[in-house]
Amino acid sequence: IDFLLEKTDCSDDILLMKATISASLNKQEEAIKYYNMVIEANPFISQAYIGLSEIYAMNGNNDEAIKTLDDGIEQNENSSDLYNTRGKLHYLTGNKEKATEDLKRALELSPEEGKNLNGEFSNIKDEMVKAYNKLNPYQFNIHI
Repeated sequence: IDFLLEKTDCSDDILLMKATISASLNKQEEAIKYYNMVIEANPFISQAYIGLSEIYAMNGNNDEAIKTLDDGIEQNENSSDLYNTRGKLHYLTGNKEKATEDLKRALELSPEEGKNLNGEFSNIKDEMVKAYNKLNPYQFNIHI
């Protein structure tokens, strides 16, 4: 990726790969920088907002994570992934009403995702816990 960044014009895909790799290597500042570069270059790439919000949420900055997803939804109002991610975050922060609204909207936009939900939203919780445990820099496992 570094070679491609040096030798070619920085495409959205290359920047997104760099951000994703940086996040997976726990280089959060670098990941934030590249996710923001993706958003500046093309504000319609939902995955950049999602990746950026996951970093903020991992660091306990849930307000910034939700704001990032709000910005993403403003640019990509038909992205079920953004609504789904924001719904998960609302659920984890205890706002079940907003979580329900976002998850309903995500299902409206992508009805095939309905098979992944259960009545308790436990799969959402499990998914967020797995994502946190996978990306956290200190390798602490959380259990909710």
